[in-house]
Amino acid sequence: IQSNGSQNVYSWGFVGVSNSGYSTTPVHSQALSELDMKQISCGERSFVLLTHDGKIYSHLYNAEKQVPVLLESLAGKADIVKLASHPDARHYLALSKDGMVYSWGSGEVGALGLGDTISREEPTLVSGLSGKNIVAISCGSSHSAAISAEGDLYTWGRGNYGRLGHGNSEDVLVPTLVSGLKGHRVVDVACGSGDAQTLAVTKDGKVWSWGDGDYGKLGRGGSDSCKSPKLVEKFQNEHVMKVLCGSQVSLVLTQEGNIWTWGKGDDFRLGHGSEEHCHFPKVIEALREKDIIDISLGSVHCLALTREGKVYAWGGNDKGQLGISNCESKDIPTEVNVNVGTSFQYVACGPAQSFAWSSAKANGIGLRTPYVVDVTKTTFEHLDALIRRVIEDLDGSRDWPPPAQEKECVAVAALNLLRLQFHAAIREGVSGAELGLGVGSKLLQSLRQQVVMLAVSKGVLTTVKDAAKGTLSSGWSLLLPTTEERAKTLSELLTEKLGSSDNTVADCGRDFMIDLLIQSLMVEGNLESAFQNAVKDELSQGKNDNPSSVLDISNSTPLLQLARELLRSCVDKCLSRFHANKIRPDEPVEDNKIRNRNAIMELLLKLQRLFIGSIFTIFMAHHQSNCLGKEPHADELLRGSFSLLHKYIQLLCCHVSQILVQAHNYANTADRFPRISHIIEQELPTVLLPEFITSLLLLHTRIGLGTELSTVFPVLRDLLELLDKFNKLAPNIALEDSEDLAWPGGLGSSSSSGFDNSAELNVIQEADLENHNKEGGLWVVIHGKVFDLQEFKDQAPCGKELLSRYAAKDATEAFEAASHSSEARDMMQAFCVGIYMESEEQPRCDEAPSVLAPLLDTERSLAFLLGHHAHLLCQGTPITADEEDCDEWLTSDFFAGGLETCDMISQAQDKNEG
Repeated sequence: IQSNGSQNVYSWGFVGVSNSGYSTTPVHSQALSELDMKQISCGERSFVLLTHDGKIYSHLYNAEKQVPVLLESLAGKADIVKLASHPDARHYLALSKDGMVYSWGSGEVGALGLGDTISREEPTLVSGLSGKNIVAISCGSSHSAAISAEGDLYTWGRGNYGRLGHGNSEDVLVPTLVSGLKGHRVVDVACGSGDAQTLAVTKDGKVWSWGDGDYGKLGRGGSDSCKSPKLVEKFQNEHVMKVLCGSQVSLVLTQEGNIWTWGKGDDFRLGHGSEEHCHFPKVIEALREKDIIDISLGSVHCLALTREGKVYAWGGNDKGQLGISNCESKDIPTEVNVNVGTSFQYVACGPAQSFAWSSAKANGIGLRTPYVVDVTKTTFEHLDALIRRVIEDLDGSRDWPPPAQEKECVAVAALNLLRLQFHAAIREGVSGAELGLGVGSKLLQSLRQQVVMLAVSKGVLTTVKDAAKGTLSSGWSLLLPTTEERAKTLSELLTEKLGSSDNTVADCGRDFMIDLLIQSLMVEGNLESAFQNAVKDELSQGKNDNPSSVLDISNSTPLLQLARELLRSCVDKCLSRFHANKIRPDEPVEDNKIRNRNAIMELLLKLQRLFIGSIFTIFMAHHQSNCLGKEPHADELLRGSFSLLHKYIQLLCCHVSQILVQAHNYANTADRFPRISHIIEQELPTVLLPEFITSLLLLHTRIGLGTELSTVFPVLRDLLELLDKFNKLAPNIALEDSEDLAWPGGLGSSSSSGFDNSAELNVIQEADLENHNKEGGLWVVIHGKVFDLQEFKDQAPCGKELLSRYAAKDATEAFEAASHSSEARDMMQAFCVGIYMESEEQPRCDEAPSVLAPLLDTERSLAFLLGHHAHLLCQGTPITADEEDCDEWLTSDFFAGGLETCDMISQAQDKNEG
């Protein structure tokens, strides 16, 4: 693929590129030209630009040099495809490829859609639009709008004059559906400034307007305001493609390439040759037959771009923003002269700035290249048929005879061509629906099945497998367009992996696919979107009142099924390590297995943080701010979120319990405990559980889970018992507990015990034990620990002769048979000198911890959580207003005996009758 030349970016007006502070002619910007720029969106004080690789840069208009600053908070985390602002606005919106919206800047009157009026310096996810699959965004000076893939329109921010279209003039802090356009598929929207209006275009090319009507900018004649969308009758015979709103002015671009304007005519902004106001849409005659493909609107000037790449400008020109070598306004569109041979594909206007740039083709291939690329539905259909035809002998289903080399070459070529089509489609922003690859389409299912099969199946030729992997790497976003599909596919792959006995070729392909899907789910916004859908599914299923069936999630949401398979995979790997360590203690773990396990752990961490964080966010936003009554769905969202949390708690506890049970079985002797502890440090009980229990504890102490925690109380109680059982295997757990419970400097503390409790016990091998006793010592092994009983033998209740008989031997059975008192057992702890280990059993690491601190801390946190919950249950629910009103009666002697039951009443009646 050859380069078609570098990008050319020109700017003029007040852009800080000359000594005067502005330029009246277009000036080439080398710094911007090197960024492979896709879009520029201008605000009141600065502009932001988007590159083709999804990065966002910010730049002040009055900067001495045009050196953009990268917004690092979104770099590499979200694939941004579109930006939005307004020349009179101080806030910005960004749209990701996955349909998520981010906002930052001034939060005045809720223009950011984050539920408050607080400004944000960094892009923040607009959670109110999560799961809506947004495809278009727009900003006004103090309100914003977004369009979903289904054509629904959402608006928020300042509401005066009815600019939000909700039938009133109230401000709205979160995205809210414009119900007046329900049933119409909205494809474009524009928000104005000042006493603003809003315009929208539906799929049939019709224009709707609402908001302030001064200067006739609603396009229906007169100056009356309108609080709900109404049709602009002038465009009944036109097909409008794009709308723009400025301060008291409106513009549209039709499919025929004509521009219509109306509203306030000051500064010749309407382009009709005068400053007269226009109450009805009027076409700009000077641009007829120019085939306009794009328009942009500043505070007092406009730009239009023709299909030939020429730029026309008109309106105010006080800062040279028209680019015509002077500062005189232009009443009709005038061509902007740049270098000979220069053509542009994009234009953008700031308040007093203008930008024009060409496409960068250095890293692009376009949508059509002869014999190589033709991004159409027909191309994908032909490639699908070709791959199906040649993979019959390449799917690894038979070993002999080997597939023909001709088929191998055709398969690799077809997969590489498919990869190019995917790359070009994604690069140029073509949606899957346009290519016949919409969700649920037969073409998508066929392509996905074949490519995935070639990438993961055993026996597929290496060349074909590598080509299939490359196709998946490039086209996963089109092959698996929804988060639910990725989660479902990942669950299926993990299930296959657990049921497979082959850990060689097939697992390499599966591991690749698993890693790819995990990375796709880790992209910011994907899990959030899946979680919102999961909450809706939980509410629709209505299973929240049946906690006993929580573990049966076979028909549950893809998100919970994915969590189950991820946890199962972690348990399987952990138990395999236990078994391998018992047989081959020194065998290292393969790097690819470690990497795969780490990726799964990261995904689970993000998932469980989402379970906890969503509840906290909903509760704090609607309860602490006293807004619950204003949001009728808050209680339902909490109920659905708690239902998911309950199920995840049971899933996590169930799988962690499996590990703890086996860990206890493998580490039932003191010499094995350090090895098992070393393994657990990288597994579920230590990576996920401590953070999750601490988060639950913080959530419980902050907002009070009440009955929500009672439903999973038995599961957490059983987990606590397993943690305690495992922690008791630690060689010096008794000393650890006594030191933690003792007063500093008091009885039982390290400062008064006569030896350092904090020091780790030494590992004593058989040879050390024998040598020490040959030199006159008296070391005895009891319960896997070595005790120096030289000083203790004279005061031992069983007599020194019995102790001397077991020198250098295991005296556990004799010790237990003697039925020593608890005082004698406590007395012996002071004589413990180390852990006994047979010579052939070497520890995995030189410095194995005597107590696995994370599990000990987790046990204590869980115990505190359950204890605190039990305390709240004993206290009962808060006193209600009715109880306070009836306090005089409730505390009277009349009620002192409590309520009489029916049995008591009948017994009293029988007694009286007798």
